[in-house]
Amino acid sequence: MLLAGFEPVGLAVLWPGVVLIFKLTVISFVLFITTLVNLFVTIISWQRRNTRVGRIFFFAMAAITLWTLAACLDYAAVPDQLKIFFAQIESIGYNSALALFAMVSVILAGHEKLLEKPWVKVFFILLPSINILLTLTDPLHGWVW
Repeated sequence: MLLAGFEPVGLAVLWPGVVLIFKLTVISFVLFITTLVNLFVTIISWQRRNTRVGRIFFFAMAAITLWTLAACLDYAAVPDQLKIFFAQIESIGYNSALALFAMVSVILAGHEKLLEKPWVKVFFILLPSINILLTLTDPLHGWVW
């Protein structure tokens, strides 16, 4: 399982010419099970997407599923470059999930009209987007890692 572009320095060599890029650990296994549970909840929430809060909850669960899957692969990855790649994918998941679950909370608290205000839209859309953009463009500026 040699991946092009990754240096085999310091990596476990299974047999000559084959480098280990993923190593199963206890935490990666637990996160994989968590991802399966999140995927199940995401599929169930898809069936309840008829309301606004149902749609937002579905997207929030999809983001959580992406987050836990990327975290699972991040903990299992051996090369640093691969770990950084999965950390960038994680940032898409957790930044989106935090904003979406906050929106679900606002709706369930009975303040759905609050989400129509422009400054609230900026808060829930622009701020997570900036965080995601900073994470994905980190190789250009080095502000995150």
